[in-house]
Amino acid sequence: MHSFLLMKLKLNKILLLGLLLTISFQGCLLFKKELKSPVAIKIIEEGATIHIESNLNYTKYVNNYSKETILNEFMKGFNEEAGRTKNLTIVYNDNIKADYNLVIKTIRLTEKSKLETINNEKSELNGQQFELHEVTCDAEVELIKLSEIDAKPLRCFNSKQKSEKLKNNRNLSDLLSGTNKDNSIYRTKLMPAEIGLTLTQDVGRRIWVPITKKLSKKQK
Repeated sequence: MHSFLLMKLKLNKILLLGLLLTISFQGCLLFKKELKSPVAIKIIEEGATIHIESNLNYTKYVNNYSKETILNEFMKGFNEEAGRTKNLTIVYNDNIKADYNLVIKTIRLTEKSKLETINNEKSELNGQQFELHEVTCDAEVELIKLSEIDAKPLRCFNSKQKSEKLKNNRNLSDLLSGTNKDNSIYRTKLMPAEIGLTLTQDVGRRIWVPITKKLSKKQK
Protein backbone atom coordinates (compact mmCIF):
# COMPACT_ATOMS: atom_id res chain seq x y z
CA MET A 1 0.00 0.00 0.00
CA HIS A 2 2.84 2.36 0.89
CA SER A 3 4.59 1.64 -2.42
CA PHE A 4 1.34 2.28 -4.29
CA LEU A 5 0.94 5.69 -2.65
CA LEU A 6 4.54 6.60 -3.46
CA MET A 7 4.04 5.61 -7.10
CA LYS A 8 0.83 7.68 -7.25
CA LEU A 9 2.65 10.69 -5.79
CA LYS A 10 5.43 10.20 -8.34
CA LEU A 11 2.89 10.11 -11.21
CA ASN A 12 1.17 13.26 -9.94
CA LYS A 13 4.56 15.00 -9.76
CA ILE A 14 5.31 14.03 -13.38
CA LEU A 15 1.91 15.32 -14.56
CA LEU A 16 2.40 18.59 -12.67
CA LEU A 17 5.87 19.00 -14.16
CA GLY A 18 4.44 18.45 -17.65
CA LEU A 19 1.80 21.12 -17.02
CA LEU A 20 4.41 23.60 -15.75
CA LEU A 21 6.62 22.94 -18.79
CA THR A 22 3.65 23.59 -21.10
CA ILE A 23 2.86 26.86 -19.34
CA SER A 24 6.53 27.84 -19.48
CA PHE A 25 6.71 27.15 -23.23
CA GLN A 26 3.57 29.17 -23.93
CA GLY A 27 4.62 31.91 -21.53
CA CYS A 28 7.38 33.28 -23.75
CA LEU A 29 5.02 33.54 -26.72
CA LEU A 30 2.46 35.37 -24.58
CA PHE A 31 4.82 38.35 -24.81
CA LYS A 32 4.15 38.65 -28.55
CA LYS A 33 2.70 42.03 -29.46
CA GLU A 34 -0.55 42.29 -31.38
CA LEU A 35 -0.26 43.91 -34.80
CA LYS A 36 -2.95 46.58 -35.01
CA SER A 37 -2.86 46.87 -38.79
CA PRO A 38 -1.95 44.48 -41.64
CA VAL A 39 1.74 43.93 -42.39
CA ALA A 40 3.23 42.04 -45.34
CA ILE A 41 6.69 40.55 -44.89
CA LYS A 42 8.97 38.85 -47.39
CA ILE A 43 11.23 36.22 -45.85
CA ILE A 44 14.80 35.97 -47.16
CA GLU A 45 16.52 32.72 -46.18
CA GLU A 46 19.27 32.82 -48.81
CA GLY A 47 22.62 33.72 -47.35
CA ALA A 48 21.73 32.70 -43.80
CA THR A 49 24.80 31.65 -41.82
CA ILE A 50 24.35 28.37 -39.93
CA HIS A 51 26.83 27.42 -37.18
CA ILE A 52 26.94 24.00 -35.53
CA GLU A 53 29.64 24.19 -32.86
CA SER A 54 31.24 22.00 -30.20
CA ASN A 55 34.72 22.09 -28.72
CA LEU A 56 34.19 18.88 -26.73
CA ASN A 57 36.15 15.68 -27.17
CA TYR A 58 32.86 13.80 -27.00
CA THR A 59 29.85 15.52 -28.55
CA LYS A 60 26.53 13.88 -27.65
CA TYR A 61 23.80 15.99 -29.20
CA VAL A 62 24.70 18.20 -32.18
CA ASN A 63 27.25 16.34 -34.28
CA ASN A 64 24.76 14.53 -36.55
CA TYR A 65 22.94 17.58 -37.91
CA SER A 66 23.51 19.20 -41.27
CA LYS A 67 23.23 22.96 -41.77
CA GLU A 68 20.27 22.37 -44.09
CA THR A 69 18.46 20.40 -41.38
CA ILE A 70 18.97 23.17 -38.83
CA LEU A 71 17.66 25.84 -41.21
CA ASN A 72 14.64 23.69 -42.09
CA GLU A 73 13.79 23.07 -38.42
CA PHE A 74 14.11 26.76 -37.62
CA MET A 75 11.85 27.69 -40.52
CA LYS A 76 9.31 25.05 -39.48
CA GLY A 77 8.84 26.68 -36.08
CA PHE A 78 9.11 30.15 -37.62
CA ASN A 79 6.37 29.52 -40.20
CA GLU A 80 4.08 27.82 -37.68
CA GLU A 81 4.18 30.83 -35.40
CA ALA A 82 3.83 33.25 -38.33
CA GLY A 83 0.58 31.47 -39.20
CA ARG A 84 -0.74 32.20 -35.70
CA THR A 85 0.09 35.92 -35.92
CA LYS A 86 -2.91 38.12 -36.72
CA ASN A 87 -2.66 40.83 -39.38
CA LEU A 88 0.51 39.25 -40.78
CA THR A 89 0.95 38.15 -44.39
CA ILE A 90 4.04 36.28 -45.52
CA VAL A 91 5.00 37.22 -49.09
CA TYR A 92 6.47 34.42 -51.20
CA ASN A 93 6.95 36.16 -54.56
CA ASP A 94 7.77 39.55 -56.00
CA ASN A 95 4.28 40.04 -57.47
CA ILE A 96 2.93 41.01 -54.06
CA LYS A 97 4.21 44.18 -52.44
CA ALA A 98 5.85 43.68 -49.06
CA ASP A 99 6.17 46.25 -46.28
CA TYR A 100 9.30 44.63 -44.84
CA ASN A 101 12.05 42.26 -45.78
CA LEU A 102 12.89 39.84 -42.98
CA VAL A 103 16.40 38.49 -43.42
CA ILE A 104 17.47 35.33 -41.61
CA LYS A 105 21.01 36.30 -40.59
CA THR A 106 22.39 33.59 -38.30
CA ILE A 107 21.31 30.39 -36.56
CA ARG A 108 23.78 28.93 -34.10
CA LEU A 109 23.56 25.54 -32.39
CA THR A 110 26.22 25.00 -29.73
CA GLU A 111 27.10 22.15 -27.38
CA LYS A 112 29.26 22.84 -24.32
CA SER A 113 29.84 21.21 -20.95
CA LYS A 114 30.10 22.29 -17.34
CA LEU A 115 31.28 20.60 -14.15
CA GLU A 116 28.90 20.10 -11.23
CA THR A 117 30.10 18.99 -7.80
CA ILE A 118 28.01 16.75 -5.56
CA ASN A 119 27.54 18.29 -2.11
CA ASN A 120 25.90 15.55 -0.06
CA GLU A 121 27.72 14.00 2.90
CA LYS A 122 25.36 11.00 2.88
CA SER A 123 26.53 10.04 -0.60
CA GLU A 124 29.62 8.04 -1.49
CA LEU A 125 29.95 10.45 -4.41
CA ASN A 126 30.23 13.51 -2.16
CA GLY A 127 32.80 15.95 -3.55
CA GLN A 128 33.02 14.27 -6.94
CA GLN A 129 32.56 16.29 -10.11
CA PHE A 130 30.44 15.29 -13.07
CA GLU A 131 30.53 16.71 -16.58
CA LEU A 132 27.11 17.80 -17.79
CA HIS A 133 26.41 18.75 -21.39
CA GLU A 134 24.31 21.74 -22.42
CA VAL A 135 22.92 22.70 -25.81
CA THR A 136 22.05 26.25 -26.85
CA CYS A 137 20.33 27.54 -29.97
CA ASP A 138 20.30 31.23 -30.83
CA ALA A 139 19.18 33.09 -33.90
CA GLU A 140 19.27 36.60 -35.29
CA VAL A 141 17.07 38.12 -37.98
CA GLU A 142 16.78 41.64 -39.36
CA LEU A 143 13.69 43.61 -40.35
CA ILE A 144 14.11 46.18 -43.14
CA LYS A 145 11.27 48.59 -43.84
CA LEU A 146 11.06 48.95 -47.61
CA SER A 147 9.28 52.32 -47.69
CA GLU A 148 12.15 54.03 -45.88
CA ILE A 149 15.23 54.92 -47.93
CA ASP A 150 18.42 53.81 -46.20
CA ALA A 151 16.32 52.27 -43.43
CA LYS A 152 18.39 50.95 -40.54
CA PRO A 153 17.82 47.19 -40.07
CA LEU A 154 15.93 46.25 -36.91
CA ARG A 155 17.80 43.43 -35.17
CA CYS A 156 15.77 40.67 -33.51
CA PHE A 157 17.41 37.96 -31.39
CA ASN A 158 16.28 34.93 -29.42
CA SER A 159 17.94 31.98 -27.71
CA LYS A 160 17.07 28.91 -25.68
CA GLN A 161 19.21 26.47 -23.71
CA LYS A 162 18.78 23.05 -22.12
CA SER A 163 21.26 21.00 -20.10
CA GLU A 164 21.72 17.61 -18.52
CA LYS A 165 20.94 17.42 -14.78
CA LEU A 166 22.30 15.54 -11.80
CA LYS A 167 19.38 13.87 -10.02
CA ASN A 168 19.22 12.03 -6.71
CA ASN A 169 15.47 11.61 -6.39
CA ARG A 170 14.07 8.10 -6.30
CA ASN A 171 12.96 6.67 -9.62
CA LEU A 172 10.42 3.91 -10.24
CA SER A 173 13.08 1.22 -9.89
CA ASP A 174 14.09 2.63 -6.48
CA LEU A 175 10.49 2.66 -5.32
CA LEU A 176 9.95 -0.94 -6.35
CA SER A 177 13.22 -2.20 -4.86
CA GLY A 178 13.25 0.01 -1.77
CA THR A 179 16.63 1.58 -2.59
CA ASN A 180 17.95 5.16 -2.45
CA LYS A 181 15.73 6.05 0.50
CA ASP A 182 18.32 8.61 1.65
CA ASN A 183 18.71 10.13 -1.84
CA SER A 184 22.43 9.35 -1.85
CA ILE A 185 22.51 7.79 -5.33
CA TYR A 186 23.04 10.25 -8.17
CA ARG A 187 22.29 9.81 -11.84
CA THR A 188 22.79 12.00 -14.88
CA LYS A 189 19.49 12.88 -16.48
CA LEU A 190 20.23 12.97 -20.19
CA MET A 191 18.44 15.13 -22.71
CA PRO A 192 16.48 13.67 -25.62
CA ALA A 193 18.70 12.78 -28.59
CA GLU A 194 16.77 15.26 -30.77
CA ILE A 195 17.16 18.19 -28.32
CA GLY A 196 19.05 20.23 -30.94
CA LEU A 197 16.12 20.07 -33.36
CA THR A 198 13.60 20.83 -30.60
CA LEU A 199 15.51 23.91 -29.47
CA THR A 200 15.94 25.12 -33.05
CA GLN A 201 12.21 24.87 -33.71
CA ASP A 202 11.43 26.60 -30.41
CA VAL A 203 13.73 29.51 -31.25
CA GLY A 204 12.07 29.77 -34.66
CA ARG A 205 8.75 30.27 -32.87
CA ARG A 206 10.04 32.44 -30.05
CA ILE A 207 11.83 34.92 -32.30
CA TRP A 208 8.40 36.26 -33.23
CA VAL A 209 8.30 37.91 -29.79
CA PRO A 210 10.99 40.52 -30.63
CA ILE A 211 9.77 40.71 -34.25
CA THR A 212 6.22 41.62 -33.25
CA LYS A 213 7.53 44.07 -30.66
CA LYS A 214 9.54 45.90 -33.33
CA LEU A 215 6.62 45.89 -35.79
CA SER A 216 4.11 47.02 -33.16
CA LYS A 217 6.37 49.91 -32.15
CA LYS A 218 6.60 51.02 -35.80
CA GLN A 219 2.79 51.06 -36.05
CA LYS A 220 2.35 53.54 -33.18
